[in-house]
Amino acid sequence: MNSHPRLISTEKHVQFAVVGLFTSWALSKADARKIDALDQWCLRRILDICWYHCVSNHKVRRMMEQPPLTAIIQKRRLLLFGHLARMDETADAKRILTDVHQSDWSRPVGCPYTSWMATLKSDLSQHNLTFEDAIELALDKSLWRLLVARELRTDMVHAK
Repeated sequence: MNSHPRLISTEKHVQFAVVGLFTSWALSKADARKIDALDQWCLRRILDICWYHCVSNHKVRRMMEQPPLTAIIQKRRLLLFGHLARMDETADAKRILTDVHQSDWSRPVGCPYTSWMATLKSDLSQHNLTFEDAIELALDKSLWRLLVARELRTDMVHAK
């Protein structure tokens, strides 16, 4: 299926638009479900598969050989974390990442319930990593990229 240039172009445009938008956002589970539903809908539209063709989502995903969009977003979020973890200790972004937050801190009115840090810690826990262990691993750029790429391949295998 990926031999058609138009299909590849359309698939990548949708992917770039969505992944670029959500990499730095904190995603709730409901948001993740909506993103995956949009991704699945787009894949079905690209392949011109209608509901009456009785093709399962699993089969559509295998035909396109693409992991779920939330897995790609998670990979990008982990790569961003690795970049932040390797920054100089005096950089503002690194200090924000590593500072211990107050336990009595409360969410201001109108702010999202899920923070980016909570989303990141959830991503790390899915891969059996603590925040401190992840910072240590991320200091070695090649090792961190290899680890994140391996996890994405694992997600792709589970999608098949």
